[in-house]
Amino acid sequence: MKTFKIFIILTLCLMLSSCGNSKVYDVKTGSQSTLLSMRVYSYADQRSLESSFNYNSVGQIVEYKSFSDSVLVGHWIPSYKNIIIEEEFFNNGQVRSTGSKKNGKQHGAWHYFNRNGQKISQRYFENGKKSWNWFVFNQDSFSVESYDYIKDTGLWIQFYKNGQIKSSASYIDGNLNGIFKGYFKQSASKASPKPKEIGTFVDNRKSGSWKYFNKKGFLIREENYLNGVVNGKWYTYFENGNPKIVGQFLEGSRIGLWKWYDIDQNVFLEKNYKLSL
Repeated sequence: MKTFKIFIILTLCLMLSSCGNSKVYDVKTGSQSTLLSMRVYSYADQRSLESSFNYNSVGQIVEYKSFSDSVLVGHWIPSYKNIIIEEEFFNNGQVRSTGSKKNGKQHGAWHYFNRNGQKISQRYFENGKKSWNWFVFNQDSFSVESYDYIKDTGLWIQFYKNGQIKSSASYIDGNLNGIFKGYFKQSASKASPKPKEIGTFVDNRKSGSWKYFNKKGFLIREENYLNGVVNGKWYTYFENGNPKIVGQFLEGSRIGLWKWYDIDQNVFLEKNYKLSL
């Protein structure tokens, strides 16, 4: 039976080699002609390794590696419970991604890295579909996406690398909808989050009142939006809460009377804007 399995494998290899460029198969066998390993080269002089296989005593593949110009680009380890461990590599040898597949589909945790070996994301799958929690890393922060990927609906939270919250938002049907909050990065990792901006999205567009704060926690600007475009009353403030600039926008353009105030609330500049036709 083992010899028959080996014959089938080798026959398939010879068939594949006849369909394209010349290939060389370096096959190693054990006792009773048990197949142990096979390396596939793309040229007769064995200059360019394409793939390698390792087998167990019953002829099952226990490890498979793929190469591009002899550089490792893929690594698979089957478990024979319909799950395999898979790795992909950059041409510099760094791991690009690693995770498991079930019945050929991504399943469980997958880890992704850049060419320098830094982790850029961690994602979860269930039978090939995005699961609830994804972690996305960048230079100074990481985010946690926790929602139903089938409906593209749920909460998205981003954190600074020190663990402080950076922003929070909600998605409905794949679009930003609802309250968005952004926060400043604090020097102390356990410091209470300080708001940077607060507003509302409707289908990925800013809508209604948006408020912006400085690092001291004072409101410094207030804007209004309609369909993602600044529209309506527009204010900036001194830290004592008094207005600094007061004006109005219409579909992204200044309109009407604008006033500039000093700290004592004396108007030192007025300007009237007319909508250009």
